[in-house]
Amino acid sequence: MTYRNRKNATGVVGAICLSLIVISCGSASNRHKISNATFQGEWMLTIDSGELLCEAPNTVIFIAPDGTRYAVNGIAKGRGYTDIQPIWKDNPQIPGTKVNIGPLIDEGLKLCK
Repeated sequence: MTYRNRKNATGVVGAICLSLIVISCGSASNRHKISNATFQGEWMLTIDSGELLCEAPNTVIFIAPDGTRYAVNGIAKGRGYTDIQPIWKDNPQIPGTKVNIGPLIDEGLKLCK
């Protein structure tokens, strides 16, 4: 193996190791179980519980009990996660709109820090 090939291989291995370290760091702190019973304020989903997760950069995801990962914010939607619309409660006061999902986004963004 030439010096150049060895240098490239070392760079690839280093990048993989760094990625694994970044993925494993904070994995317990960037997600938590959340439910209608434990949420402070109005629950905005049609299912009662799941996990809230934040992936860098500021990607807020709700993981349903069946494993579906829903995009809670625009960043997550842009990254291709399933649209949360089907499990997002309708606003009974204003037909054709949804209840405020902002508090769920805020809760998720706290996990990013």
